Amino acid sequence: MRNKSSRLSYFWKTCLGLACALLFSACDVTFINPLPDSLKVERDERLSGKWTTRDEEGHLGYAEFVSRGESEFDVHFEAGDPNVVFRVSSAKIDGSTFMIIKTTDAAKKEGYFLAKYVIKGDKLKVWLLDEKKVRQAVRDGRLKGEIGKETYAGVTITDSAEKILAYLKTAGDDAFKVFAAFEKVAGK
Repeated sequence: MRNKSSRLSYFWKTCLGLACALLFSACDVTFINPLPDSLKVERDERLSGKWTTRDEEGHLGYAEFVSRGESEFDVHFEAGDPNVVFRVSSAKIDGSTFMIIKTTDAAKKEGYFLAKYVIKGDKLKVWLLDEKKVRQAVRDGRLKGEIGKETYAGVTITDSAEKILAYLKTAGDDAFKVFAAFEKVAGK
């Protein structure tokens, strides 16, 4: 029989897993074609360690970035958890820094997600592309892609790397919405 702390930990781990699954599989913007080779993709060491966040109800959650190879992090959502949910690297695009996020779940669709982020001291703020605005860009012909048939079925961008970069450079801040604000755990 699990103790109360263990049940709560399992409950929040399950909730976080479901939230991530919803965020990164249903209501999302997925890119299929790789970014250009000319873009310097690296591991942003400032992300290394454990970051905490709170949801609207004040519940604590966290993400831990653990170095992998020369240019990536494994991302874990619970201390000591061997399950890697995402692999993350970073790149600068027109003065902004982006996470290139790949799921490790083979059952999920291929491709990657982009998240713009800023780190100031021990604070990390993350923005995701606004799916509605990307849907409109596909409808207007500014990007090539496939729009999911259901309201929150996501958008898969199939355009070239050059067109993706051009869109990111011209879309402006209003093409993004705040995903989360994190605080770094001291000494982690």
